[in-house]
Amino acid sequence: MVKTIGKGVLILLAGIVIGVTLLWLSYLLPVTEESIHVRESVDQLNQEGWYPAVPLMRQDAGVPSGINPGGILDNFTDSIMITTAGHKPDDSALHQVMNMAGNQMADGYSYYWHGYVAILRPLLLFLNYADLRVLNQLLQISVTAAMACILYRRKGGPWAALALTVYGLLLPMAVSQALQYSWIFYISMIGSLAIIRFHDWFAKRQRVYLLFLILGMLTSYMDLLTYPLFTWGIPVIWWIVMDSEDKPVKKQLTSVILCGIAWICGYGGFWMGKWLLGGIILQRPLWEQAWHEVRYRAGVLPNTDGYEISHLRVLLQNLGIYRSIQGISLLGGWIVWWGFRIAGKSRILHTEKTLSLLLTALSPVVWYIVLHNHTYVHSSYTYRIWIVALTALLASMINSLNGEIMQPSRRRRFIVPIAITLTSIVIALQAKDETYIHNGNCVPTQLDLNEHMELWQDFTPSYQSIPAVNLLLYAESGQSGEIEICFLEENQVLQKFTISASEVEGGKFYELPTDLRFKRNTSYRISISGRNLGEGHISVGVTDKGLYPLAELSSLQLDMQAYDAQLICGFHYRHRAELRRLALAIELQLLLYWSVYLLWKRFLQKRKYERM
Repeated sequence: MVKTIGKGVLILLAGIVIGVTLLWLSYLLPVTEESIHVRESVDQLNQEGWYPAVPLMRQDAGVPSGINPGGILDNFTDSIMITTAGHKPDDSALHQVMNMAGNQMADGYSYYWHGYVAILRPLLLFLNYADLRVLNQLLQISVTAAMACILYRRKGGPWAALALTVYGLLLPMAVSQALQYSWIFYISMIGSLAIIRFHDWFAKRQRVYLLFLILGMLTSYMDLLTYPLFTWGIPVIWWIVMDSEDKPVKKQLTSVILCGIAWICGYGGFWMGKWLLGGIILQRPLWEQAWHEVRYRAGVLPNTDGYEISHLRVLLQNLGIYRSIQGISLLGGWIVWWGFRIAGKSRILHTEKTLSLLLTALSPVVWYIVLHNHTYVHSSYTYRIWIVALTALLASMINSLNGEIMQPSRRRRFIVPIAITLTSIVIALQAKDETYIHNGNCVPTQLDLNEHMELWQDFTPSYQSIPAVNLLLYAESGQSGEIEICFLEENQVLQKFTISASEVEGGKFYELPTDLRFKRNTSYRISISGRNLGEGHISVGVTDKGLYPLAELSSLQLDMQAYDAQLICGFHYRHRAELRRLALAIELQLLLYWSVYLLWKRFLQKRKYERM
């Protein structure tokens, strides 16, 4: 192990030198912002918009398209890549290598390596962005097909199908169209191919740890923090799969953990190498800037996006994107395969690799917790980290059902699968979706209410359960009295709130914990009035006259007079989960419960063996 560590240190240092050299050489090529292929590439990106979604490669607004949450492209980052690769060094080539300035990042983007420049600059001599997309698509299909063919020959059809499933879960239409997402794919697939093809060679002299060190280094060199764990998780799954069934579980676990440590050392060590070397060459505290970015992305700095968001919400937000058609259909196909295998001939269940695969499946949870801010803000692509967990669970299922056929077949083998299926369905049916609709993006008008004036708004809820309602309320500083808010059905008070005017001084989008259940297609009323206001008044936020953005609301009534507007308000709805979410919940539970059952079966087998 000491020799391996020594080799690892030398590889890390040599990698830093090679990385700097390749970037320096690339900036000696005659490519500038005015080069024809650079200009064509930038024009295409500007035309599509920063965050379009495939298959609709167009974006008219300045926010990510919601048409396909799993297929949102990051053209903004791709434009950074193109303009950084096409930038003519202002000073020396070495200064540009450390600073990495471009039209999108005029002051530099120095705490990343931007190793992709060493590939893009030569290609931009001959190809534009559209050409790069075509080339990228062909290469990805070729690499995936090569892996599937090798696995088919070595392990059989299910494992070849698993390789294709991994690519399908990535959403090929998006990954092949975005440079931002592609570098992680190639690093992971090359590492996986090396393990599948030369597993026995890497198993000797602890060479596999050096491989994962290099994979971590390449990830740091090429990636701009998209879904980096993929370059560890997928190769380590294939490492487990290719291992012998006779390998002791402790050795398997030790190998997985050491591969993870090696990858972290390569990833973190290579990144720190850039910070130290860049600080020396650029003569500025690059380390401090980078460390602030690390803490920011970890979500530990107050007043940052996602700081107050729970870890569970971050996990579910990223996982929820697999409600798209590619996730449901691919996982559903494997569940059908599992059902046919279970219903066929009785087999000996293999459980030797279950623990190692489950440990790997937990790694995305750790990543999402550690990089809390980043995975919350950028869930449109960080959701792909969950593929590591999904692949590990699928690998556990495939491995367990590839055992030898037992004779005779016994009916009781159906008890556990049926119990798992029924449990998954019952629990999934308890899932609820939450929807929040509001008209708070309208410019509000203040409507004053004096003592004993009453305002009401009729509404017809879209769903039966409303946990909370938001209302825009105002009171002047020092205003005494209360605001009384009632929810009524045919003049019968369902719930009443009394709010001190001091709670909404200066204006507040106040949340009322209603927790009410309503009837379908029934009209209800929100009543607002002031009490003990003296000579003062309170105000409510309303839309402009004639503006009705919320379909739930009718026009206002103020002291029996119609007012042509709506309250500025928001409704929190809780309702039965949509069909796609239910399907995904059932599929995920089936995979998880089956692996847990295998783990339990392994434990029982071990205890039985020890008693003998």
